[in-house]
Amino acid sequence: MNNATEFLSYFNKIEDLLKKKARLNNKFSGYMTFNDLIRESSRFNSIVRRFSSDMKEYAELRNAIVHGSKDDEIIAMPLPKTVKEIKRIFDKLNTPPLASKFRKEKVILLSINDPLSKALELMLKHAFSQMPVLENDRIVALLSSNAISRWLANNINEDIISILETEVYDILAHAEFKENFRILSARTNCYDILEVFQRSITSGQYLEAVILTQNGKPNEDPIGIFTIWDLPMLEKALNS
Repeated sequence: MNNATEFLSYFNKIEDLLKKKARLNNKFSGYMTFNDLIRESSRFNSIVRRFSSDMKEYAELRNAIVHGSKDDEIIAMPLPKTVKEIKRIFDKLNTPPLASKFRKEKVILLSINDPLSKALELMLKHAFSQMPVLENDRIVALLSSNAISRWLANNINEDIISILETEVYDILAHAEFKENFRILSARTNCYDILEVFQRSITSGQYLEAVILTQNGKPNEDPIGIFTIWDLPMLEKALNS
C-alpha cells in the first residue's frame, strides 16, 4: 500500500465518521460535501473544531489525488508525515481521549463547615491549590488558595486569627469569583476540557477547575479534577 492509498483510506474513514456523527446529532441532510460535514460537526464536536483546518487541507489533497491523477500516475503523493497525521486525527475522532483516564488519584473533598486548619493541612500535604467543597453531599464550591489569601488580607488588622475556628464557609465568602469551577461528566474528552478553560479566558471569567463526576451532576462522587495548571500536561499528552 502506497502513501496515496493509505491516505485515501483514512480520509474516507474520517468522512464516514463525520457522516455518522452528523446523523446522530440530526445535522445530516442528504448529500453533504466534506467541508459541509466539518462545518456542521464543528458545532458539537471539540475534536473536529481542533483539527478542522487540517482536515480542510486534506480534502484539497484528496481532490488532487483523485481528480488530478491520470493513467494511474499520482500527481500528489502524500508525505509519510501527512499519512501519520491523518491517521492520528482519525484515531482521535474514532476513540476520543477521555479526560477521566488522565486522572486516577482520589479526589479529596472538604466540608463547608470544616475548619480552615484542616483545609490548609490537606493543601500543604498534597500540594493542592484548589479543593472541592461539599454541602449536604453536593459539590457546591471550590476552595482556592486565592480565596484564602483574600480572606487573610481582609483580616490583616486583626490581632488574632484562628484557623481552628474559621470555617471553609467563611473563606468562600471572600472568593474573587464565585463560579470558579464546572462539573462535567466522565464522558468528557480532553479537548472539551481544554476548550472549557480557553472559553473562560476569552470571556473574562476565571475558571480554576473542572471536576468530573459520572454523569456531570454535583451530587455524585468526583472521579477527577483538572486545574489550569494541568493544561500543559494535557496538551503534551494529546500531541504525543
